[in-house]
Amino acid sequence: MLNAVYSQVPALYPHILGKSENEGADAVKQAVAGSLGTHVDYYVLINLLGFQQLVDAIGGVTVNINEPIAINGNTDAGIPPTGYLEPGPDQHLNGFHALWYSRGRWGSDDYERMLRQRCMVDALVEAADPLTVLRRYQDLASAGKQIMRTDIPRELMPAFVDLALQVKERPMKSMAFVSSDKFYSGDPDYEWMHSVVDKALDPRKKPSGNRDDAGTPVKTQDACGYHPVE
Repeated sequence: MLNAVYSQVPALYPHILGKSENEGADAVKQAVAGSLGTHVDYYVLINLLGFQQLVDAIGGVTVNINEPIAINGNTDAGIPPTGYLEPGPDQHLNGFHALWYSRGRWGSDDYERMLRQRCMVDALVEAADPLTVLRRYQDLASAGKQIMRTDIPRELMPAFVDLALQVKERPMKSMAFVSSDKFYSGDPDYEWMHSVVDKALDPRKKPSGNRDDAGTPVKTQDACGYHPVE
């Protein structure tokens, strides 16, 4: 859905957002904010090839792999994978394999892939400790030129560095809205989604209204554990 927002809003409704250096990204910010009932200040756009270089620059990432994940392959075209990432706990991945961990579609659905991407975000935060970043600063700077586009003002960068260090010291929460017989992403229950996000941000809050749950959000930390599939 967000891919469609990014590409179709500028194509079908050019300049509808007013002054914008990246209409697709600004449309995605509004879509995310409206869907989750929160506010989105800035965006960072990542190029996938550069993502591979970024992972290599920080020395790789470590994830749990619960079932084989395809490398290459196209299900729709009937093109088989050229290899697989094998299951196992604490698998240390270089940039190439981290990219396929995040992108591999063969034999899995979009929701499984999106959960892996959440796990990859956690792994990146874990791997990019301040000492590693300092050691590999030049590699990171070189990779950054190729992978990153953002609307964060330059003068706020020092504040974001401080924020990043604070993120390292605090536990992260991530909720995934996975399709089920109660929840359909093509026609989502936004009120319920807002309630879930509010409760995740502040566990003291009670769910809004007396409605039945529209589904069960997946806690990413559970999905990222080692649970081998038979």
